[in-house]
Amino acid sequence: CVLSEWVSVRHGEEAMFTFEEGGRRLQRHKVSNALQSRSLRVCVGSWEEMTNISVDKVGRFFRDPRFTGPRYGGDQQDAIRIVYDLILEEGARKCITVHSGLTLQNNTDLCVEVLLENPTSAATPSQLLPLLSPGEECHVPVDKVDWLIRIRPHAMGYLYSRSLKWHTSLKMNDLYECTFANISGDKLYMVAVIERGKYPVGDYLPGHTITLETPVRLCNSLPVELTYKLLAGDTEKRGGVIQHSQTVSLYDINPSKDIACAFQLEGFPQFYKLHFPYLGTSTSRKTFMTSDEKDRKLPIHVKCEIVNKYCWKVVLYVKFVVVNLTVYPLVFSQQNSGEDAACQYEAHEAARSLHPLMFDYSNETLPHRLSIRIGKQYRKMRPLWSAGIDLTKPLGLVSLKCAQGQMRPDKVYDLSYECSIGSGVFSNTTTVRIISRYHLENHSSQRLLYAQWYQVNNHTLMAESSDYTPDKEPVIEAASNSIMPFTWPRNDLDQLLSICIPDIVDCQWSGGSV
Repeated sequence: CVLSEWVSVRHGEEAMFTFEEGGRRLQRHKVSNALQSRSLRVCVGSWEEMTNISVDKVGRFFRDPRFTGPRYGGDQQDAIRIVYDLILEEGARKCITVHSGLTLQNNTDLCVEVLLENPTSAATPSQLLPLLSPGEECHVPVDKVDWLIRIRPHAMGYLYSRSLKWHTSLKMNDLYECTFANISGDKLYMVAVIERGKYPVGDYLPGHTITLETPVRLCNSLPVELTYKLLAGDTEKRGGVIQHSQTVSLYDINPSKDIACAFQLEGFPQFYKLHFPYLGTSTSRKTFMTSDEKDRKLPIHVKCEIVNKYCWKVVLYVKFVVVNLTVYPLVFSQQNSGEDAACQYEAHEAARSLHPLMFDYSNETLPHRLSIRIGKQYRKMRPLWSAGIDLTKPLGLVSLKCAQGQMRPDKVYDLSYECSIGSGVFSNTTTVRIISRYHLENHSSQRLLYAQWYQVNNHTLMAESSDYTPDKEPVIEAASNSIMPFTWPRNDLDQLLSICIPDIVDCQWSGGSV
């Protein structure tokens, strides 16, 4: 074993090093079955020199060196825990991080100050660790792991919390409170989750991770804006607005007590109050019925989950979100309900809505199926409700009919739908996408015109920009390298497609093809 010279690395610094490879190839030829390992030896402060750590592996390793230096008042620990984190970076470079066994993680969205105080000597000055930003972690210096740890939000006028006691924790969750330093007595809450790592059982050396969590998270999984109010009895403490798919952190709510709040959705005029009792570790669900301006009902579901005993996560969601990806104005309803679903108005009868529509079954006595129709102001026809579609099936087809009158056949629009459960904040919601059943893809370099064969055969063609009449259907014009939704003008006639190139003089329509 060949040892190199010792290299001094200060706190927070990085040192690059390599292993000597000279003569290795010749030696390998001489001794082909010998295992050549590369290892690292570390000595920290006044503690004993530790045994080697192999750098040919990746993972987490630890050593427990004993104190060998002079003692002053008995403050030094007999032994400490040194942790090595070995990871493989890009370019096959190994990164070796050496730190103590006590780690602080900040999972809140506030910057946190960490103060260390000597428990045995009040005359020893306290030490303030670097500011702990959201999502970051820091390690307590090895010679101060036995000091008291206090936290507080940065630059918000709060006092430090009581000390975080990790010494007797095998796996413990605890709530630590920061008190506002003024006459009003306002309080701020955080949750410190103390968890012991996978180290030998029975020792009292630091091997813990202290994770700072937000006590209450309010998640808006709805596709609309959400207004909330926090209540103390019947009085309002404060409120705010949460954009769709966003989450806010609430620090002024005591997570060990019941929570009362009120919600209002965009497009729904009323506030609805909810009360969540503190149940320890459980998940509860509530449903409240909200009404739009026309008093049409929409159930809104609330999922309240308590993790780590004190961390609340309140999620507001709706069971279905309908997205209209066709070119037609569509109106939705629960089958046989006799009224449109909530949040659909006159504009939905004339033009396609780009905004997702929240939908749920507001009447439990009716079939749990979704009915669709074309908007009443689209081409001035009389739309008919479709047969109910089952939103528990992943795929399906649906035909929308419009009565044209005067002994003419019904106009039929062939659509398809796809149902899929969302991910992330939308994991409780099923997204229903309504799309045209047919699409025409023009991969040529020419501008093309499309028409059903009967239009060409009966000379009932008309320009795309012309007004619609029941006797004539406009042709479809598609630019080069484009995709166009398509429905058959006459569903009761042969479904044969004809194509024409308008940029070619006297170009004739092609014969009908399937």
